[in-house]
Amino acid sequence: MYRRLLLTAVVGAACLSAGVLQAGPPTRPTVMVIPWAAAGEDLRTVLEQDVYRRIAVTTLKEAFDRRGYRTIDFVARLCAIADSRAFTTDSLSDVKSQIVQSSGAEVFVQTEVQVQRESSGTAATVILTAYETATGNSLASATGFSGRFYTDDVGKLVQRAVDKVSEDFLSTLGDRFGAMLEEGRSIALEIRVGPSSLLDLSSPAGPDQARLSDLLEDWVGRNAQDGSYHLQGATSKSLLFDEVKIPVRTADGKSLYTPTRLAADLARFLASQSVQADRDVKGNTVYITLR
Repeated sequence: MYRRLLLTAVVGAACLSAGVLQAGPPTRPTVMVIPWAAAGEDLRTVLEQDVYRRIAVTTLKEAFDRRGYRTIDFVARLCAIADSRAFTTDSLSDVKSQIVQSSGAEVFVQTEVQVQRESSGTAATVILTAYETATGNSLASATGFSGRFYTDDVGKLVQRAVDKVSEDFLSTLGDRFGAMLEEGRSIALEIRVGPSSLLDLSSPAGPDQARLSDLLEDWVGRNAQDGSYHLQGATSKSLLFDEVKIPVRTADGKSLYTPTRLAADLARFLASQSVQADRDVKGNTVYITLR
């Protein structure tokens, strides 16, 4: 009998039983496994309507649990967002990002299932892709093939496909996340002068009236992990850091240190130097605009 994640029309029944967080080593990422959904598909009903994607999500989540990863249950997060009315039927394309961003997961893994029925037998292919939540960067991917069998038990084929690649997939993800913890995650940082700004980057600023571009580069060096950054270009109108290594987690290890947090910290630093700035974050790029 298939191992199922039960969803009612309002995903209420699953809300009563879905676990949210498993304990695990802090050196491993917190992970959420989600089903792949095509454009326009509603994640609120995907797991109700597609038993094979339910099996793939459940099987992979169990593999993470066995390896001691901290996992966040997709159904529980779906329930939480549904209860808070955070999305509506006209925002289907944004449901995934809302669930992922609100989950607290450091990594999310999409599971895609393809079933092939031919005269030579039936087979299932499962495509697994892990992404870093903060930037959307891909961390690991794998494709599992069940083999071809004369059977109507497609669920078992899906489970077999996941099982065949899950160990290697988890090992690759663990290695890459471990390296990122040690080296930091790469982001880009662009600081530019807004059209109405009375200052440019060559202006004196702060109590010591140092050149603003120097203050900014010093701040980046202090806040980059191990002081690692690369300044690609500098003019009086813009500074472009094409790579800044920032910590994956905050100093206490309890929270994610995201590009959004970096942007907020930098804006606060500028305010302390009597420089006002707007900030924007798109993926792994932070934009700071002087006002």
